[in-house]
Amino acid sequence: MMAKPMKTLQLHYPMIQFLIIMIITITITITITIAIAIAIAIAIAIAIAIAITITITITIAITTTITITIAITTTIIITIIIDT
Repeated sequence: MMAKPMKTLQLHYPMIQFLIIMIITITITITITIAIAIAIAIAIAIAIAIAITITITITIAITTTITITIAITTTIIITIIIDT
């Protein structure tokens, strides 16, 4: 013969079910929130990396242009000096 649950516990079954559902819901919500925060952090890190890469590329292009300009100017000056 099985023992019957206490009457007071039977009255609390809906509350216990509600608490379990709330705990599961809160856990899922927190997990989703953390996942979204991680995704946003990764997206920001990628955007920063792209910005740094673009900045480095532009800096290299400008440096190369300046170097070429100096080389051409030097060549012109040497040519003028030699010709005179």
